Amino acid sequence: MTDGRAATPAGLISASIAHAFALFVAVSVGANISWGHVNPTVTFGLFVGGHISL
Repeated sequence: MTDGRAATPAGLISASIAHAFALFVAVSVGANISWGHVNPTVTFGLFVGGHISL
């Protein structure tokens, strides 16, 4: 996509599947720690509110 050519549908689908898989892995890794929140601000807010602990 950086060589100046138009993006192909197959390339866009491949990129979207790769991003979805990466997000799935990130949520799966953090599920036991922060209930699966990927946003650190949400996790910190839950910690400050006493909903999760270290």
